Formats: sequence, structure tokens, C-alpha cells
Amino acid sequence: MTLPVPGSARSFAGQLNDQWYAHSLRSINELARTSFAEMGDRIGFLEEQQFDTGFLLDDLSKRERYPFTSSRHSFPFLVQVNPRRTARLGPAPGLIPPGVDPGGEDPLCRLNLRTIPVRSGFRQLHLTEAVNGRDYAVLMNPFRFHHGHTTLTSTVEGRDPQSWENNPDRLMRSLADLCEFSRRLPGWMALFQMMGAGASIDRLHFQAFRREPEPWPLEQVFEEKFGGAAEACISDAREYPLVAYRLRGDLEEVVGKAARLAEKWVSIAGPRATENFLATSSGNSVVTLWFIPRDKDRRRAPHRAGEIGTLEVFGEIIEESETLDRSISFDSLWKMLEHARSSYFVDQLVRVTSPC
Repeated sequence: MTLPVPGSARSFAGQLNDQWYAHSLRSINELARTSFAEMGDRIGFLEEQQFDTGFLLDDLSKRERYPFTSSRHSFPFLVQVNPRRTARLGPAPGLIPPGVDPGGEDPLCRLNLRTIPVRSGFRQLHLTEAVNGRDYAVLMNPFRFHHGHTTLTSTVEGRDPQSWENNPDRLMRSLADLCEFSRRLPGWMALFQMMGAGASIDRLHFQAFRREPEPWPLEQVFEEKFGGAAEACISDAREYPLVAYRLRGDLEEVVGKAARLAEKWVSIAGPRATENFLATSSGNSVVTLWFIPRDKDRRRAPHRAGEIGTLEVFGEIIEESETLDRSISFDSLWKMLEHARSSYFVDQLVRVTSPC
């Protein structure tokens, strides 16, 4: 440890904190790599450490998941209520001490790796995972909705937006990384949502969390209708309120098919096009990748504050409230998701794509 650092704009105490944090970051990554062969176990180690430091506070013991059923359908919708998520407030301005270089990005961005140390009181550590020649930072999500909830964010310096910006190569790369994460995390769900489809930060990132014992509603619909079919699509608004595609097989194959669907979607919906993707794997070479075409102009349902994200389109609605709204019903949840359908555009997509 070398103190003070010549020419540093940071205070002497700040330099001490910076060097202590850098040492802690190296140590936890070395311990994780040498002690745990599986990525899921490394995340479990990080999760335990983040609880021990007090950075993670929510053990989900207050979380409730309420099923809402209908005699007309075999699946329930789920509503999650967790009073601890109501504390999800952004960092207050002024928490960035003098001399901290934000690297040309928003210093208050939750995924700015340069300012995370000072904003978290030097408690939020992360792991680094290399995927397809690119490094991602693995951060525990402090506002989690499932166990193991992590954010996997790009470590590229400078601008690296969440959108694929109509660049097919960029989309293929991001989907390949998403699916590789799902292969490394069997029994987890890895999701990728665009701006206007649930993403709140315009920097490339995925989310992952451990599966619950029961399937999600959209999964149940597909399994009941199509079983293990390699390609399947739900488009009938009487079966599910949104259009969804499920692709199953070799990673490279499903990524290519999903990218072509997304390109076709953009060609139809234009600047209003956005997407939800979700990947799962059983730990072998087979990957399941879901694609849900979305409309930026229908990102929110009436009388609902938050955007409809990937978990919502899968049938689990996250309520930002301390108690369950007693006016909620299966039909009201159906109508909420139906609002996000954008029938004019998706009906055109269904007509020109397989397997719908």
C-alpha cells in the first residue's frame, strides 16, 4: 500500500479507502475463483459476504407471492409484494467525494463501477466473469425480488448502451453472452430487457436469479401446449395476453433465430420496437431462449407506475407497495399485460414469422 498517492485529487483518507477497496476486490475474486468451480456457487459466496457487510439487507423473509387464478385458464398469475422494496430510492446527490473520477459517465448510475465504492460506503464488492472474451461485473442487487438476484454489467469504459441500436452483430453478441450466462447458471433465469421494456439503466446489463420450485405462468402455458418443442410461439390473445416465442436447442442456433426475429420486429414496429429476452438452461448444451416483442409506447399499463418488465411478461407482477392491493384479480392482471400487447404490430410479425 502506497500512501499518499502523488498527484491524486483524492484526500489522504480517500486514498486509504480506495486502496483498501481495491485490495478487498482482488481478494474476494481470488477466493471465489480458487474455492468454487461453479458460477452459481461463486455468486452464493458473494451473496453471503454482502449480507455480512450489511450491504445486502433483504433476506426476502417479508416477501409474499400471491397466486391469482381463473376457471378459464390452467395457470395463475403471481403478484409479489415485498415491503422492503419500497425503500428502493436512488443515491442522493452529493455522495460523490471530491477527486472521484466517474469515467465520463453518470456518477450516480447504479452500474458506474468507478463510483460504486464511495456510494456504497466501500461495501459493494463484485466478481468479474469473463464470457466470450468480454468481462462482466457481477453485482448483488440490493433491491432483489428472488434469491441470488444479481446484475451482470459490462465493464467496458465509456458508453455501452442497453439497446442493440439496430446493429445485428451487437444483438448477437449480447444474446450469446446472455445464453452463456444461463448455461453457467443451471437452475437460474437470466434476463435481458431493453429500454422501454423494463430496463431503468441505459448501460448493457443482464439480471439473473435462482428459479422458484414452480414454473412461471408463461412457461406453464408453453409446456402444456408444446411440451419440449424446439420452436414454439403463443400468439392467440385468448391463450395469453402477449405474443411470445420460445426457442430451444444449441446456443448458437437459438441466438441466431432470436436475433432474426428481433430484426424482423424492428422492421415492422420501427422506433417503437423494444424487446424482452430470457434464457434458461439445465446445465447441458441445450439453451431455452424466450423472445417477447414489445412496444415502447406501451411500456406501462394504465394506473400503474412502474414499467412492465421481463418478469411481468412471464406472469409475475412486482408490486412496489407494502401491502397487497385488494382490487387485484386475475382479470385485472390479464388486462394489464394485454395493454402491452400492441396488437397492430405484433399481428404483422406473427403473419411473417415461424413458428407462429
